[in-house]
Order: sequence, then structure tokens, then C-alpha cells
Amino acid sequence: MPELPEVETVVREVAPRICGRRFVGAALLDGCLEDVHSAEPLKSVLGVGLGLLPGRLVKRVSRKGKFIIIHLSGNFEMIVHLRMTGMLLFEPSERLKRFIRLEFRFEDGLKMFFSDIRRFGRIWVGPREEVRRLSGLNRLGTDPVAELFSLDDFLTIMRGRVSRRGRLKTALLDQSLVAGIGNIYADEICFRARLHPASRLEKLRPADLLALHEAIGFCLREGIAHNGTTISDFVGTRGDAGKHQQYLQIYGRTGDGCYACGEVVLKTRLGGRGTHFCPSCQALRK
Repeated sequence: MPELPEVETVVREVAPRICGRRFVGAALLDGCLEDVHSAEPLKSVLGVGLGLLPGRLVKRVSRKGKFIIIHLSGNFEMIVHLRMTGMLLFEPSERLKRFIRLEFRFEDGLKMFFSDIRRFGRIWVGPREEVRRLSGLNRLGTDPVAELFSLDDFLTIMRGRVSRRGRLKTALLDQSLVAGIGNIYADEICFRARLHPASRLEKLRPADLLALHEAIGFCLREGIAHNGTTISDFVGTRGDAGKHQQYLQIYGRTGDGCYACGEVVLKTRLGGRGTHFCPSCQALRK
């Protein structure tokens, strides 16, 4: 699933192309999907309220966590969640054309396409508060890149989470705490902070929290600088793969030597997720 750096890459590429343009409409190109305006969308539903798009001016494009927010005239928004394989494209490759589910048309002839190999992506259009409620965007925690994310803010967030106990990686993946971190960057963050992903929250020391705060900011911004990580399907709006996979320190390196100490990188499962760590640099405290 595209995580914060990948979604931020898409936002930075989409914004200059569509801001100031007005929607003419949207065409649903996949007969297996429905376009409905319902408070409880079914799994087969891609777009909610697409018929409300024509005539809407794009004022700006932003992001919170893994959600893309297209701010429209009339206090409307189009919220996009790419899920596993969703993509916003302007010139889809031949390979991706067969997976196009939606075509967005603008008054000057520009077209933007939503391609989604696995059909998990979601799009909501409507009044701002309604679509934020339907999409779940209102339930997100702090975005560590788009919003103020001071050390004091982070300590407040973690103190609330520690009271419920749990494991470190599970907390990092909890979108209601810090929004935008997924499996890849959670492993990278834990490695940079030199903490085992299965560390108990209640056992983290003040120095650990300081290291975590620094690691979250560093790993996410580094991923953005490299236009995201492409492990399987992620591409930007021009069809370009990200480059950050060349810089990953721990994720996907099972059996290789740790860059810091040379110990063999291990993989386990934590909370149902494949989890990579160095048993030496990230020893689990008893």
C-alpha cells in the first residue's frame, strides 16, 4: 500500500496539473464497479458522489496521512485513498490502461485517470464535512510531515498510547495516533531508532521516544525526497517508479548483513505483518 511518502509524491505531481482547472465530469469505465452516493458504500463501490464534480473548480490539493484531498469550490472536496494499487495518472502506460477505472475530465481538455489493479481504491466527493466523515479522514491522528509534529506533541501522543500498552510497531501503524506510516516505513523507523519493533510501549525510555521522534521525521522525509518506494506497483503520475527502495536500511533485506553491524537481518511476523529487524542493533529488552 502506498504510504505517506508515496502519497505525498502523487500530491506534489497532481497539484500543479489540476489546480485552477474546473472539472467537466467523471466517467466510470469499469462495469464491475458502481458510482453511488451512499452513507455506507459497499466494497464494490469506487466513487461516492462523482456526479457532484462537474463545474467544480480545483482550489488546491493537500494530503493527510495516506489520503489525498482535492479542495473544490463551494466547500466541496474529493478525497482519494489509493489503498493497495490505486494510481492517479495523466498519461497511463499501455500496461496500466487496462486497469483504468475512472476518467476525470477538465474544461481545457486535460484528463486524469484513476487506475487500480486490485480495485481496492476509494474516492469520495461531496461537502467537506460529509466526505471527511464517510472516508474516515476525521479519525486520523497527527500527520508528521504536513502538520506541526513537535517533540512535545509526540510525547503527548505516546503517553496516551502507553496507557493502553501494546507493541511499538503496532502503535506506529495506528493511523489514529500518527497518520501515514505503513509497514515499510515502520520497520525503517524502528531500525533508525535502534528499537525492536516488538518493544513494549510501557518500557520505552525518554531517550527512546526522542530517537523515535527523530526517526519518524527523517525516514518519511527521506522517502519523499526519493519520490517514494516502489516494491511492486507504486508509480507517480507520469508512470515513474520511486527510488527509495535503493536506500532502505532494513525492510526487505532478510538474510543480508545489517548495514550498521553486519549481523544477519531477520524477519518475523508482528500483528500479522512481515517485520524486518537486526537482532543485534535492535535487541529486544527483557
